[in-house]
Amino acid sequence: MSLEEDPQIADFLRQEQRIILTAENSVMQIQTLNLLPIKVGEEMVVGYYRRIHAKPLTRREAQFLVRRDLADLMMFLRPRIAPLVPIIGEVRASALLHIGLILNGGTGKRLDSMKQLWPVLQAADYETAHEIVMLSQWPQFVGVDLANRKRVLAVARMLRTGEPPTV
Repeated sequence: MSLEEDPQIADFLRQEQRIILTAENSVMQIQTLNLLPIKVGEEMVVGYYRRIHAKPLTRREAQFLVRRDLADLMMFLRPRIAPLVPIIGEVRASALLHIGLILNGGTGKRLDSMKQLWPVLQAADYETAHEIVMLSQWPQFVGVDLANRKRVLAVARMLRTGEPPTV
């Protein structure tokens, strides 16, 4: 029997894909991908995390890059996120991926190193988890103008409430 044929593994992989899709949808809804790429110095930047060639991206190309980065991030954070999904649910898991994407451009190291975050999520203490991410470096990575602050609040609200974004 292959791994994909094992019903529990197949269920886990389907759930993981739903989390990635939910995160992708929140990124595409909340981030201003229609304004991308932007020029920072001599480089073109997609969002806050990816430097690209000077050619503008279509929304479809940006979505492809987001999906790929979220899948990579999920692979890195799987040991942290997978055991929590039964407790926190898919929307909160996708919010963590969204935060990790902004913090690290897909590597997940900064999010993984938030040592105080993981036990409060395990305890389903979403108010404290919300405070931890709001007091982290993450909001500063997003930006300080009003539109960026609203995006931070939308993702943080997903983590606190477990509900999809309403932007």
